[in-house]
Amino acid sequence: LADRLATVFVPVVVTVAVLAAGATLILGGTPTNALLVGLTVLVVSCPCALGLATPLAVAAGVQRAAEDGIVVASETLFETLPGTDVVAIDKTGTLTSGRMAVRETLVDDEAAIERAAALERYATHPVADAIVAHAAAAPAGDGGAAPVGDGGTAPAGDGGTATPHRESVAGDGGSVARSETRGPALDAEAVSVEPTGVVGPIDGQRTVVGHPDRLAEAGLTIPDRYAERAAEATAAGAVPVLIGWNGRCRGLFVVGDEPRATWQDTVAALSEGDRDVVVLTGDDEAAAASFADHPDVDEVFAGLPPDGKVAAIRRLRDRGRVAMIGDGANDAPALAAADVGIAIAGGTSLPADAADAVVTDGRLAPVPTLFDLAAGTRRRVRQNLVWALCYNAVAIPL
Repeated sequence: LADRLATVFVPVVVTVAVLAAGATLILGGTPTNALLVGLTVLVVSCPCALGLATPLAVAAGVQRAAEDGIVVASETLFETLPGTDVVAIDKTGTLTSGRMAVRETLVDDEAAIERAAALERYATHPVADAIVAHAAAAPAGDGGAAPVGDGGTAPAGDGGTATPHRESVAGDGGSVARSETRGPALDAEAVSVEPTGVVGPIDGQRTVVGHPDRLAEAGLTIPDRYAERAAEATAAGAVPVLIGWNGRCRGLFVVGDEPRATWQDTVAALSEGDRDVVVLTGDDEAAAASFADHPDVDEVFAGLPPDGKVAAIRRLRDRGRVAMIGDGANDAPALAAADVGIAIAGGTSLPADAADAVVTDGRLAPVPTLFDLAAGTRRRVRQNLVWALCYNAVAIPL
């Protein structure tokens, strides 16, 4: 807005200065007086209050945001964020803590936990990390160890051969290297990481760990007690992971994370001003049911892979300006695709690089504050422009 005003204001002021100097000569003034009149017009209009109005207000907004733990990476945020029509929020790691942990295990073969961990260490997903960490914490031969877990990144999902990775075990502040020789014998070259599970030969037996549907596709029989518990876990918003070999399912893990304590207040605040609030998640609809039931959530897009979130953002832009709030590497493309991207700081710099603002302390509560701050800054910019125009309207004629 200031740039558009300046393209008109500057030539108008120069023209007025020339006309004032010319009029002074025509009316009998000396060349010195004419020059002084022309220069006076330029002096009172520059340094221009119009030119100072926007950068000073933006600088104040950036400073205030920093005091609230928010880094503004793009000053255009103050222009675009107040006019947002749709707020899209990623579920895992944003509305929830993102710290996945094994809440429950149900096995009829003590080898199931070790076998599951042996395969899951090849996947890069929070659920896989939770199972590997759970197995690492469990005493040998014990299927009921206390769950521990840690967030991770997007699933590989390429259906190809994988390599083992390093997972952070919750609470230790570091990483634990998983040895390829630890646990049951596994042919690493034959491990396949898929969108819904991991498949590989363990001790010469083809083993599948993943979503119940993946085990069914592999022709493994799922006993009723596993199927029923998996359905209950899904209905409760958790993630059931089954493992099976030799024709039947032999174990179940219930994995989940907890909603953030402030998520309901945040969603309510973001819905103010007739904004639509949409939740995006890679989980199925049942896992997002508790969020869909919130009165201020207008829609939930479930079962979205990372590129699906980008497609959802583009679809939402048909409704108007879209702000995306998320964290994790798989949210970076969606943050970049939105009109405004707000990253909740996590373990990677990728989403921060794609975002217009970053909440540095990982909390969700400052996000509504950013919306209010952006609206206040834009209002202050407009007020400054009005005062600047009023000043010039008085000073230049005088």
